[in-house]
Amino acid sequence: MDLVLGYDEGDLYGFTEDQIVGAARWDAANARWEYLVGAVDTVANTVTISGVTQFSEWTLLASAPPKAVTDLAGVRAGDDVQLVWTAVTQNILGASIAAPQYRIVRVAQDAILRHPPFVTGYPRTRCGR
Repeated sequence: MDLVLGYDEGDLYGFTEDQIVGAARWDAANARWEYLVGAVDTVANTVTISGVTQFSEWTLLASAPPKAVTDLAGVRAGDDVQLVWTAVTQNILGASIAAPQYRIVRVAQDAILRHPPFVTGYPRTRCGR
């Protein structure tokens, strides 16, 4: 099924419609946004996503997100957890990106905490419990 998302140019929060690269669907089962490429029609002010099989919350994206980190490891260090990973250097479309920062969200018992402690870090970060 094709999903057509309409938008008003005045609601792009400072972005221009030529910056729209697609849309993301909220994947509640995995508590994450799933990026999907969309065809942008700047005349009709729509983004069409083909092959949609599930419905949920959607948002338009003004830039492609980075590829996922694949080698994340955590080690207990006293009362802390040390997270180590390799920095991602491409977005999901394969284009180079600047050295990213990461936002780490603590999740407990398969549910995101009401006020999760966010940690912004680089490929080697220590997080308190």
